[in-house]
Amino acid sequence: IALTPGDSSTEQAAKLEAAIQQAVDAWVRPQPDSNSAELLSWLSKKRLVDWGASDAEIAGVVGRIAKAAEGLPQPMRVLSMTDGSAEPTHVFVRGDPKTQGSPVSRRVPEAMACSTVASIADGSGRLELADSLLAESNPFTYRVIVNRVWAHVFGRGLVATVDNLGTMGQEPSHPELLDHLALTFRAEGGSIKGLIRNLCLTQAFQMSSVPEDPAAETRDPENVLLHRSRLRRLEGEAIRDSLLTVAGQLNRVPFGPSVPTYFTPFMGDRMWVKNASGPMDGDRRRTIYLETRRNFLSSWMLTFDLPLPDTTVGQRNRSNVPGQALALMNDPLVQQQASAWARESLQQADLSARERIEQLFLRALARPPKSAELDQMLALLQTQAAARDLSADAARLDPAVWADACHVVFMMKEFIHVP
Repeated sequence: IALTPGDSSTEQAAKLEAAIQQAVDAWVRPQPDSNSAELLSWLSKKRLVDWGASDAEIAGVVGRIAKAAEGLPQPMRVLSMTDGSAEPTHVFVRGDPKTQGSPVSRRVPEAMACSTVASIADGSGRLELADSLLAESNPFTYRVIVNRVWAHVFGRGLVATVDNLGTMGQEPSHPELLDHLALTFRAEGGSIKGLIRNLCLTQAFQMSSVPEDPAAETRDPENVLLHRSRLRRLEGEAIRDSLLTVAGQLNRVPFGPSVPTYFTPFMGDRMWVKNASGPMDGDRRRTIYLETRRNFLSSWMLTFDLPLPDTTVGQRNRSNVPGQALALMNDPLVQQQASAWARESLQQADLSARERIEQLFLRALARPPKSAELDQMLALLQTQAAARDLSADAARLDPAVWADACHVVFMMKEFIHVP
């Protein structure tokens, strides 16, 4: 209802009456629009409209709707965006907002445009932009997602600058392969799982990271052409999940609410935080189910290059710093899981020390220990037993001694890297 401040009370009343009459006429035809229906609904709730002979029939409809709505959860309000009035945009000459140039009409950026997208008649143009991005004739979106998945699987994208496939980014190392993957991805319906399966079944993915060709290393030291696999460190989430899995503690229950953040004594002043601290082990659930608080980020995750959640990140940093080794050595979660793993292993009391060590290596590293590693682990057990004044028989099944052995396996570089 277009009321203006200059209208008199008589004029405002006339406009209100006309709007209500128009809404009632639309209801009777019946060709009600959303605005008319909303106005009549509000008037009916406030008992400001007389339905006359139809009042009983309408009351019955309202009653049936109210009965059907019983037990439904209350609607949840979320932040969203709506299209407002479209305002003209001007070119700012030399970037100066006080010096406006010629007006510029709204349009889809040329790099993302395709012929199947209609021009922007009204509104913000977000719908037209989405249609352009997802159009079958636009290969840009398919190239971007394929390159990001490749970077996640292989450690480096076919275009190294995963956030920039434009002229300011790097050129693709294998342009024909990128096009082939994008076309295949589109033809298979955009299945991420199918794409990952195809990549993991390739010979390139199954290669070892151990350099075997000195000539290739000399000509391609950055391994851009993929003459071998890349040695990659796992993300913090995968390392934490591996700790729980190897220790036999992983809670595999899916879905449900997030586990509250565990507040360490080093997270600063928490006087204003009303939420209680969560369990240190995150209720043993996968890291994806842990709550993320921007003001209280996990020190464990930050040590292993967790991106700040204030913005999107196409590819994480992969650092190799002393803090990561110190976290594996001193973090209470690692020590807790080492103790749990030791207790579980000692349930098989008939195993010898050598057999138990072999079992630990197979479970954590998927390989048996080398001869030197086996001797070092046996020496470690003897040292830890002597430090606790334990006899050989007592040390054989001592949880603390074997917790130290499990902890050492957790600290091995091979445990947190993809070889």
